[in-house]
Amino acid sequence: MDNSKRTILSIDDEPANQRLMDAALSNHFTVILANSGEEGLKMIERNTPDIVLLDVNMPGLDGFE
Repeated sequence: MDNSKRTILSIDDEPANQRLMDAALSNHFTVILANSGEEGLKMIERNTPDIVLLDVNMPGLDGFE
């Protein structure tokens, strides 16, 4: 298995949730944080994550969209 860190994109509009994700995952993964669905889509265009964790209940573009 490749020893490089896998990348996780976390999309959530709650700063406390983002801090929790970063604290819990950053020792083992490269964590990229986005505060909205729109911002998350822009980040996906620049950095292809291995997995996306997202909040389904956000204003604007939500996790279902």
